[in-house]
This record gives sequence, structure tokens and C-alpha cells, in this order.
Amino acid sequence: MTLTKQGRFPSYAVGACMLAALGGCGDDNVSSNRNGPREDQESRDDQGSYRATLTAVNGSVAGNPTGTAAFNVQGDIVTATVNMNGTPVNITHMQHINSLSACPTASNDTNKDGFVDVIEGGASYGPTLVPLDGDLESQSGGMDMFPMADQNGNYAYSRSASLSRILADLLDTDGDLADTIIKLSPGDLVNFAGRTVVIYGVPETTVTLPASVQTISGATRHATLPIACGKIERISASASAMTAEALMQQQQQQQQQNQQQQQDQQQQDDLQQSDTSTGETPDDNSGTPTEDSTGDATTQLPQTTVPTEFDETAELEE
Repeated sequence: MTLTKQGRFPSYAVGACMLAALGGCGDDNVSSNRNGPREDQESRDDQGSYRATLTAVNGSVAGNPTGTAAFNVQGDIVTATVNMNGTPVNITHMQHINSLSACPTASNDTNKDGFVDVIEGGASYGPTLVPLDGDLESQSGGMDMFPMADQNGNYAYSRSASLSRILADLLDTDGDLADTIIKLSPGDLVNFAGRTVVIYGVPETTVTLPASVQTISGATRHATLPIACGKIERISASASAMTAEALMQQQQQQQQQNQQQQQDQQQQDDLQQSDTSTGETPDDNSGTPTEDSTGDATTQLPQTTVPTEFDETAELEE
């Protein structure tokens, strides 16, 4: 995989209509619409495995790019992988985790020019949360290095990073409220599940896009045209990340076992105390385990006196 420098998604340059498409203007940290629907995202901790299946957007010029994005969170380590096939060849493809939960369809083409551009698509998938570039721990770091497809349109991307550092960056002060990259609100987790992964980019040399295809300042319309999208779903929770309910059940079971042991011990103590208070001494031979000729443990039964007439009857039967 080749990573190349690409301009960071900078500010929108087309005014209020674009901001409206992305959920309104104002502070990125307080717009719940831009950060994503809470009811559609899992509020559990981020531990576990996640997967998105990516399918084509703008297939008339992008072809049929398909692939998968996977995210594995174990402890403080996040590993992100993206494997794409059939993307436009020999060009850089920006790729992001976006904040909202839906991928665009033909209905997003509000200006009816035959293309779903980055602004129109943003109404479904939202602003960028985590650029999948050379540095997952910084939205602006890593020189925004994105993967380049090979001559067959394939690429494989993989990066690992610290979850705590990713969160620290996402919760930091937003230095540019006008750009398309947002921050989390205080107390938020990454909440991978329910967000989207979007891939961008078609070649300028072979694809002609009309002027009606919108872009963002500092980037060409070709570089920002969405070509693939997929919703992230949680496929498994980490074995090390026990839920509060499971932990409570385990504690209750242990408590019940301890209580039962205490009750059994109390009954034994009460029995011994009762025997001592009545002056009775248990027969030494009663219930005493012994070993037979085979070495198996047996219990010697207490001796009893059998009436003579029963002894005689036993002899007659023999």
C-alpha cells in the first residue's frame, strides 16, 4: 500500500445550504445531529470488534468498488484495516469514519445532475470524525496520508493506535469550527457502531464531472466524490470487557455460594453444640469410613442386636 499526501478536508465554501445539508451551523461540539443519532449508536464501551461492508456510490464513474473496513479494540489498542477492490486505479483515495449512520442513495442527488457529491452525501453520512490516514491519533496529523490504489484498483490499509490518545484528540478543542471535521462532546466515546466509513476519489484524467458537482475549498471535486460507503456494525464484544449486568450476576452467584457455605457450617456447629449439651457422645463406629479389601472407602454401620428368632429364620432360608 502506498500512502500519499492529500489535502485535509477543509472548510465548506458554498455557504449556508451546505451547512444545512450537514446538520446546521454552529459549535461542532453541541450539534447532536452532526455527531450522530445516539439511539442508533451503541453507548457501551468501545471494546470489541466492528465491521463495515462497503458498496459502490456513483457507480457510473467509480465502477463497482467493494470492500470491508474492520476495527478491533482490545484494551487501549485500536487496529483499523480497510481492504478495497475495484476502485479507480493508480490514484489516492481519501477515507474517513464519518459521524452519521446512513450511506447516500440516488435520492441524495438533490440537484439532479446524476452525481451524489460530497455535500449531498454528507446529509446521510455526516462530517468526518476520524480520517483513516497515517495517524489515527490526530485528526490533522500524519500528513493526512491516504492509500493509493494499485493498477488493478486494489489497496489494503492497516493502522494501529492508542484508544486513549484517539479519544483525547477527539475531545480536544475544535480549532476550526468551519471545516468538515468535528469533535466529540465531553463524555462521549468513539462509538464505532452506527457510524459510517466513506471512500472518495475518481481520476481527473478520465472522468468528466459537471460544474454542478460540489466540493470543498482546497480540494477538487474529483478527489472528494464519494465512491463507496458502509455502515459500521459491532460483531463481537471483547471477552475482557464484561458488561455490568454479567459482572453483577457473577457477584450474586458468588455471594449465594458463600451464604450457603456459611449456613452449612452453622448447621454443623449447632449439631455439635447440641450433642455436647445433652451429654451424648456419638458412637465411634457410627458412620466411620473404612476401606474394604479392594481399597474402596466404605461406611461401617453401627452394630445392632438381632432377636434370636430372626437368626433361626435366616438359617432355615439358607
